[in-house]
Amino acid sequence: PISPDGGTLYLFDKMKGTNIISSLCAIGTDGQLKWSYFLGGKQRTYSSPLIDSDGNIYFGTIFLNSGITGYGFYALSPQGKLRWKFPGISSLEPTMDSNGNLVFNNGGSGNLISVDFMGDLRWQKENREYSQSSLISDRDGSIYLASYYWPSLCHITAYDNNGNVRWKVPFDGNVTRVACPAIGRDGTLYVGTFAGKDSKLYAIE
Repeated sequence: PISPDGGTLYLFDKMKGTNIISSLCAIGTDGQLKWSYFLGGKQRTYSSPLIDSDGNIYFGTIFLNSGITGYGFYALSPQGKLRWKFPGISSLEPTMDSNGNLVFNNGGSGNLISVDFMGDLRWQKENREYSQSSLISDRDGSIYLASYYWPSLCHITAYDNNGNVRWKVPFDGNVTRVACPAIGRDGTLYVGTFAGKDSKLYAIE
């Protein structure tokens, strides 16, 4: 991802030959390192950070081995300083509504969690769904999560801004992966599934 002013790129630095991320780096468009935020413990992640309109950076990590501490959901300032950290396990890209509230999937507790702009808990809802796609939200604050249980129970779920389920739409076929949903200008929700010859693109009103 890139900063709102277009001058900074953000990426994770991995330890050579491992899946362990050692730090988050801010790189200028001239290729020069601006700052690096060190991550303690053996942590990893599967997504890029989320950047808000003020340039704050949000990401979650998980542990590489059991018993390792340090992982959590991080909020950094544009200068690379820790604003706050919420305990838990999250390695998928979160989403933010128009009021600055964040929602992420806590893989450790099996809960969908929402925190406000200052990192205080708003709500958490049980959500034992397996997903490898990012969360997204619309202009009304509704949240969408595409998930699958191998090999047959696969769907996309819509939650309201308080974490209550609005609806679920099932996917067809032997789905092995789902893409991150996207929202069109007219509010149509688009999501693709990977299922061999049965792979499909869905458009949901």
